[in-house]
Amino acid sequence: VEGILADLGLADKPRITVLNKIDRLVEGGAADGAAADEADAMRQLAETGIVDGEGTVLVSAVTGWGLPKLLEAIVRVVPKSVGEY
Repeated sequence: VEGILADLGLADKPRITVLNKIDRLVEGGAADGAAADEADAMRQLAETGIVDGEGTVLVSAVTGWGLPKLLEAIVRVVPKSVGEY
């Protein structure tokens, strides 16, 4: 992905990493069988090297979990007009 973004001249643009299906991890999908909360899920993913925590939003399209945080991130990151880029 990074190579493609660089080829397109987009590597320096702001982005949001969104991980879907997080309900599988949060609602009993944790390795030890215990339910996890968002902090636990982010910690587990960070330990595997999948995410760095910065600019990453965890969501579940099925349950709607995390969608308000995704909307907040979009408002924060996406420019008000395309002309800014």
